[in-house]
Amino acid sequence: MAIYSLRMTNIKRSDGRSAVGASAYRARANLKDDRTGKSYSYSSKQDLLFNQIYSHIDLPENLTSLYQVWNKAEEAEKRVNSVVAREFLIALPKELTEKQNIELTEEIAKTLCQRFEFIAQASIHNEKDDDKGN
Repeated sequence: MAIYSLRMTNIKRSDGRSAVGASAYRARANLKDDRTGKSYSYSSKQDLLFNQIYSHIDLPENLTSLYQVWNKAEEAEKRVNSVVAREFLIALPKELTEKQNIELTEEIAKTLCQRFEFIAQASIHNEKDDDKGN
Protein backbone atom coordinates (compact mmCIF):
# COMPACT_ATOMS: atom_id res chain seq x y z
CA MET A 1 0.00 0.00 0.00
CA ALA A 2 1.30 3.45 -0.95
CA ILE A 3 1.93 5.71 2.02
CA TYR A 4 2.36 9.44 1.74
CA SER A 5 2.54 12.43 4.01
CA LEU A 6 1.78 16.12 3.55
CA ARG A 7 2.88 19.07 5.66
CA MET A 8 2.22 22.75 4.98
CA THR A 9 4.34 25.52 6.48
CA ASN A 10 4.49 29.27 6.03
CA ILE A 11 7.59 31.06 4.77
CA LYS A 12 7.49 34.08 7.10
CA ARG A 13 9.85 37.03 7.35
CA SER A 14 9.38 37.06 11.12
CA ASP A 15 11.07 33.64 11.16
CA GLY A 16 13.97 35.06 9.16
CA ARG A 17 12.96 33.15 6.03
CA SER A 18 12.79 34.31 2.42
CA ALA A 19 10.73 33.01 -0.50
CA VAL A 20 13.82 33.46 -2.68
CA GLY A 21 15.97 31.42 -0.28
CA ALA A 22 13.35 28.67 0.00
CA SER A 23 13.02 28.56 -3.79
CA ALA A 24 16.78 28.37 -4.30
CA TYR A 25 16.99 25.45 -1.88
CA ARG A 26 14.08 23.58 -3.51
CA ALA A 27 15.44 24.13 -7.04
CA ARG A 28 19.07 23.55 -6.04
CA ALA A 29 19.79 26.90 -7.66
CA ASN A 30 21.75 30.07 -7.08
CA LEU A 31 19.42 33.01 -6.51
CA LYS A 32 19.77 36.51 -5.09
CA ASP A 33 17.09 38.10 -2.91
CA ASP A 34 16.85 41.66 -4.21
CA ARG A 35 15.07 42.85 -1.05
CA THR A 36 17.86 41.83 1.32
CA GLY A 37 20.80 41.57 -1.06
CA LYS A 38 21.50 38.06 0.24
CA SER A 39 22.57 35.35 -2.21
CA TYR A 40 21.58 31.70 -1.84
CA SER A 41 23.69 28.98 -3.43
CA TYR A 42 22.50 25.38 -3.51
CA SER A 43 23.67 24.28 -6.97
CA SER A 44 26.26 21.91 -5.48
CA LYS A 45 23.49 19.60 -4.23
CA GLN A 46 22.99 16.89 -6.83
CA ASP A 47 19.64 15.36 -5.83
CA LEU A 48 17.17 17.41 -7.93
CA LEU A 49 14.96 15.23 -10.14
CA PHE A 50 12.36 17.78 -11.20
CA ASN A 51 11.60 21.50 -10.90
CA GLN A 52 8.87 23.51 -12.59
CA ILE A 53 6.81 26.70 -12.13
CA TYR A 54 3.01 26.50 -12.42
CA SER A 55 0.32 29.17 -12.44
CA HIS A 56 -3.42 29.57 -12.76
CA ILE A 57 -2.81 32.11 -15.55
CA ASP A 58 -0.31 32.54 -18.39
CA LEU A 59 2.67 34.24 -16.80
CA PRO A 60 3.89 37.54 -18.27
CA GLU A 61 7.42 37.76 -19.68
CA ASN A 62 8.69 39.37 -16.46
CA LEU A 63 7.69 36.31 -14.40
CA THR A 64 9.24 33.38 -16.23
CA SER A 65 12.16 32.47 -13.96
CA LEU A 66 12.44 31.47 -10.31
CA TYR A 67 14.44 34.64 -9.67
CA GLN A 68 11.68 36.85 -11.09
CA VAL A 69 8.73 35.01 -9.50
CA TRP A 70 10.07 34.86 -5.96
CA ASN A 71 11.62 38.33 -5.91
CA LYS A 72 8.24 39.66 -7.09
CA ALA A 73 6.57 37.77 -4.22
CA GLU A 74 9.02 39.33 -1.77
CA GLU A 75 8.44 42.78 -3.29
CA ALA A 76 4.64 42.45 -3.01
CA GLU A 77 4.72 42.03 0.77
CA LYS A 78 5.73 45.13 2.74
CA ARG A 79 5.37 44.12 6.41
CA VAL A 80 8.23 42.66 8.45
CA ASN A 81 5.96 39.81 9.61
CA SER A 82 4.59 38.97 6.13
CA VAL A 83 3.93 35.44 4.95
CA VAL A 84 5.70 35.56 1.58
CA ALA A 85 5.06 31.96 0.52
CA ARG A 86 3.63 28.66 1.66
CA GLU A 87 5.40 25.35 1.39
CA PHE A 88 3.69 22.02 0.85
CA LEU A 89 6.06 19.19 1.71
CA ILE A 90 4.82 15.94 0.21
CA ALA A 91 6.47 12.56 0.61
CA LEU A 92 5.65 10.79 -2.64
CA PRO A 93 4.89 7.06 -2.67
CA LYS A 94 7.95 4.87 -3.27
CA GLU A 95 5.70 2.40 -5.09
CA LEU A 96 5.34 4.80 -8.02
CA THR A 97 7.97 5.18 -10.73
CA GLU A 98 9.90 8.42 -11.12
CA LYS A 99 7.71 9.32 -14.12
CA GLN A 100 4.52 8.60 -12.15
CA ASN A 101 5.74 10.73 -9.24
CA ILE A 102 6.47 13.62 -11.62
CA GLU A 103 2.98 13.27 -13.14
CA LEU A 104 1.42 13.18 -9.66
CA THR A 105 3.41 16.25 -8.60
CA GLU A 106 2.32 18.12 -11.72
CA GLU A 107 -1.32 17.20 -11.12
CA ILE A 108 -1.16 18.37 -7.50
CA ALA A 109 0.56 21.66 -8.43
CA LYS A 110 -1.84 22.43 -11.29
CA THR A 111 -4.88 21.61 -9.16
CA LEU A 112 -3.70 23.82 -6.28
CA CYS A 113 -2.87 26.70 -8.65
CA GLN A 114 -6.31 26.59 -10.25
CA ARG A 115 -8.18 26.17 -6.96
CA PHE A 116 -6.38 28.89 -5.00
CA GLU A 117 -5.16 31.12 -7.88
CA PHE A 118 -1.48 31.26 -7.08
CA ILE A 119 1.90 30.52 -8.60
CA ALA A 120 3.67 27.35 -7.47
CA GLN A 121 7.11 25.89 -7.78
CA ALA A 122 7.17 22.09 -7.71
CA SER A 123 10.45 20.33 -6.98
CA ILE A 124 11.27 16.66 -6.48
CA HIS A 125 14.43 15.56 -4.72
CA ASN A 126 15.85 12.05 -4.73
CA GLU A 127 16.62 10.69 -1.27
CA LYS A 128 19.83 8.68 -1.22
CA ASP A 129 18.51 6.43 1.56
CA ASP A 130 16.03 4.02 -0.09
CA ASP A 131 14.04 3.77 3.14
CA LYS A 132 13.07 7.45 3.09
CA GLY A 133 11.26 7.84 -0.22
CA ASN A 134 11.54 11.29 -1.87
